Amino acid sequence: MSERPKKSPAFAERLNQACNQHSECPRLNDGRLTWLRHELGKRGLFVSLETVRKWCSGEAAPRQDKAKLLAEVLAVNPSWLFMGAPGQFLGLDPSPTFSTSIPLRP
Repeated sequence: MSERPKKSPAFAERLNQACNQHSECPRLNDGRLTWLRHELGKRGLFVSLETVRKWCSGEAAPRQDKAKLLAEVLAVNPSWLFMGAPGQFLGLDPSPTFSTSIPLRP
């Protein structure tokens, strides 16, 4: 049995990196695909587990509109996730925490 061709390995690498750095996203073989599918569904995007698997493995990449929602779920820059543009994180903590401090901007 031959391995499926990787059409989007760079996207998959960035997607998995963002997942690994997100505090709520499970590890790859521990529910990640289901978690991503569920989080996208909460935002109105319904995809199959097979689709999410293909994104994570590099067999396919989502269209830009879907990549934007993935970026929102993972609190990363959509341009970075979709194309590898500089600026990975949006400056958001991907875990829902509350702070009484006010962030200072340069």
